Amino acid sequence: MPAYYELRGVPGVRKRIGLRELFVRRNSFFQEDRRWVPRASFAMENPLHSESNRWTDADLVPIISPRNLNLANDAMAQGVPLIVDLSEDCVPSKLLTCIPYASITLLVLPSLTAEMIPAVQSAMSCHLPIGVHVTESGEIPEQAQFVVVSEDLLVRGWQTSRRLPVVVTREWSIEGRSPAELRAACDQFQAELEHGADYAGLWLYPKTVP
Repeated sequence: MPAYYELRGVPGVRKRIGLRELFVRRNSFFQEDRRWVPRASFAMENPLHSESNRWTDADLVPIISPRNLNLANDAMAQGVPLIVDLSEDCVPSKLLTCIPYASITLLVLPSLTAEMIPAVQSAMSCHLPIGVHVTESGEIPEQAQFVVVSEDLLVRGWQTSRRLPVVVTREWSIEGRSPAELRAACDQFQAELEHGADYAGLWLYPKTVP
């Protein structure tokens, strides 16, 4: 994942095709009818440099910000899935930029405003699942296909109001850590969560500056 093909038929002509094979069913993500629980970490540096195979070897998905969308094409060629978090720059044009790249498997918004809905609908029609960060008092938007909730919010008793995948995040000291270390931290995170196996994903984000 992602599925990537280069078609060659006419001399001198190449056509590249990327396919998304990720679907949302009930409260989980599925790949080819198998449940997929993405362990992911925010990528502090370019995950496609020489260490790209270390991310795939660790079965860890990089989370990137909008300023690194230029990585999407190379990620597709290398078979590296990406999660894009648009919290830094959530505008329709950024979301629409993500749609053609099969390497972008999940897209996360800080909220879902009315101006974003047409772009969200375009993404959904192209099988790009859209998630939303939730707050303690915020309602889950109708268009959201999954939600991203912090560990702290769970501790305070947050519960989803409808059946959909729930991804849990933890702030962690991720800078300078190898993909293998980050993957181990995701597994530890799951083990420490009550009913940890029930969640649709375990993601690490950098600690916020007080």
